[in-house]
Amino acid sequence: MTLMGTRICLIFFIISMITVCQSSVDHAEASSTSDTIVWMTDTQYYAKEYPEIFFKMTDWIKENQVPHQIKYAVHTGDIIDQYQEKDQWKTAHKALKKLDHSPIPYGVLAGNHDVGHSRVDYEKYSHYFGDKRFKHQKEFAGSDQNNRNHFDLVTVGDRDLLMLYLGWGMTDKDLEWAHSVLNNYPDRIVFLNVHEYLKADGTRSEQGELLFKELVAKHASIHVVLCGHYHGANKKVDRFDDDGDGKPDRTVYQLLADYQSGPMGGQGYLRLLSIPSYSTEVTVKTYSPFLDQYNFYKDTELEKDQFTIHLPLSVK
Repeated sequence: MTLMGTRICLIFFIISMITVCQSSVDHAEASSTSDTIVWMTDTQYYAKEYPEIFFKMTDWIKENQVPHQIKYAVHTGDIIDQYQEKDQWKTAHKALKKLDHSPIPYGVLAGNHDVGHSRVDYEKYSHYFGDKRFKHQKEFAGSDQNNRNHFDLVTVGDRDLLMLYLGWGMTDKDLEWAHSVLNNYPDRIVFLNVHEYLKADGTRSEQGELLFKELVAKHASIHVVLCGHYHGANKKVDRFDDDGDGKPDRTVYQLLADYQSGPMGGQGYLRLLSIPSYSTEVTVKTYSPFLDQYNFYKDTELEKDQFTIHLPLSVK
């Protein structure tokens, strides 16, 4: 081979190596991206006293759809504080309307403050957050009693998810409805979203125990439970041997994140669940758009606000 031919071969070799390396970099960059679920709860004092915080939260979600790849938002109840106060409903309506006019689908459920505690009066909730508000969302897949309970079907991090919502004042009828939904979609990874479930000390409430035994333990598709109601943040992890081979094959993460006892009703802290398509490791962070600051808890309690959980790529 002539010197010129050698040089030409060397040039082509270098070009091919650069192409391969660039392809690897592009693939790594693509693989490093994650989709985000935003989770809010117990915004009641924002609706009552600090509407600017509520507005800042939903503005931030809408404005950060692209940079954070936000695919979905969850609200686990106590949207407002006093269910008969029309101004509080108007504030909540205005805040969440920002998401109505965005590409981000979202779901809500009623907490005890939204329905008058033991009164379980859904009239105002249904007026502002009934089916008609969500039926334009293609992800809104089914409802019970005008959005007292409902479920959404979404794809996040290349996972097909079922976001199941059960409102305050659950009855046997509500649980029967939940069973039917879960039985109809056994191949979707399920987030169970309720208002009351895990207490601040990390133990389940009476209702939490009921839901754990009746739904979580019986349906292998449930992998995450999100809740509010009790002031504080904590998590509980349970493992199940669903296939009966003597080895745990499902892990369920039960998460509480309620900051309403903090200054200004919680200072706008919400949760960001970063879900990659290439890994089972989900990063959970806590952020306040109002303060532009991460982590409500500091120092020795920091693990309450930032940690990882594991979510399978599909239902086994």
